[in-house]
Formats: sequence, structure tokens, C-alpha cells
Amino acid sequence: MERGEPPHPVPGAVMIDTVDPAPLVAFWTALLGTEVAYETDDFVWLRRNAPDGIGLAFQRVPEAKGGKNRVHVDFVAPDIDEVRARVEELGGSLLFDRNSGDFRWLVLADPEGNEFCVSANEENEDEGQGDGTA
Repeated sequence: MERGEPPHPVPGAVMIDTVDPAPLVAFWTALLGTEVAYETDDFVWLRRNAPDGIGLAFQRVPEAKGGKNRVHVDFVAPDIDEVRARVEELGGSLLFDRNSGDFRWLVLADPEGNEFCVSANEENEDEGQGDGTA
């Protein structure tokens, strides 16, 4: 950045709207192996489980989720089938098992139906070749 140039914003957290944060906080803290970092009556932020990771937070809203997410989170894990089993054990669900060439990913949903993806191929994420769907 050149002198005098304003700093660029960086992603801080993905905020998930929910009618009741408590069940989603329980699901996501168990799935990600983290804990609540900060909360108010209407917001809950989870502790990041990686130093450079993007945060995950929840905002209380009056209406339930309707339709497909316009934004979703992509996670990377060494064993995506193990993640699927854990998601289902915690009350989430598998929506799709997808692949494109040697890139495989799962489209999953938390108990409130918020879609997210998990893949084992971190290189595709770094090259901007994410899953392309959720």
C-alpha cells in the first residue's frame, strides 16, 4: 500500500441471521471445536479456531430463513465424510455430494437450514476455484 492510500477493508466475520441464536451457537461451537468469544442480547461471536481465519457470528432477526443463501461459508477439512457424519449427529443435514474433476465437496446445512460447504482440496480455494454452488 502506498503512503496516503486508505487501508482496504478485510473480512472480519460471516454473520448468520437467526430467530434464535442458541441452537445454532451450540451446533457451530461443537462442529468447529470452539467457544463463544462475545455475546449481547442480539449478537454472538464465536472464537476463531485459526489465527487468520474469518470469524463466525450470529444475529437475532425476527423472521425465519427463507430460500437459498446468497452467501455461504466454505470450510476445508482433511476428512469431509467425517465432517458430514458430525454435522448429521449435531442435527444438520447433507444437501448434496458434488464433484468436478478431482475436486469433491459436500453441501451441508445447519439445523436452521443455512447452507455451507466442506471440501478437502484447499488448493482450489486458494486459486479461486471454490465449489461454485451451495
